[in-house]
Amino acid sequence: MTISINFLKPLADLVEKYAPTIASSLFGPVGGIAVSLIESMFGIKPNDDPVAKIQADPDHDVKLKQLEETHKEALLSLKGTLAQVNLQNSESAREREVSIISKLGHPDHIMNFLAYSISIAFFAYAAATMLKFIQPDTAISTQLESWMTGLIGYYFAKSHQGK
Repeated sequence: MTISINFLKPLADLVEKYAPTIASSLFGPVGGIAVSLIESMFGIKPNDDPVAKIQADPDHDVKLKQLEETHKEALLSLKGTLAQVNLQNSESAREREVSIISKLGHPDHIMNFLAYSISIAFFAYAAATMLKFIQPDTAISTQLESWMTGLIGYYFAKSHQGK
């Protein structure tokens, strides 16, 4: 994946008009695949501005629609598979917590410490950027959001069986 994270939002805005499935995939767990598809279709190299490169191609609309038609099913299938894996991970996390409590007689304090640390970092970063103490950084905010999403999934996710 050679496209800089700073180009992802403008790239998604451009691609969404012609290939909404690929555009929505850019920010998810299959983002690397979606970026690779776009790079190979338009010959995007490191240090290229992907939006400018795509817009410079007079057939970009046709190529993006073709890319969407060719890979839509595979991307949707992969997203579905990843969602199922995430559900299984949540179920496994709940089983782990029950097992630890039954063996130790108390919750895993390391997990609680990590959960508190991630939460504090997330909200401190959010507050610092909103109050303009620091400039927002896409890579940092994306990582913190990912950790927070995982944390919420670990502690609060519901399975299809309602556990």
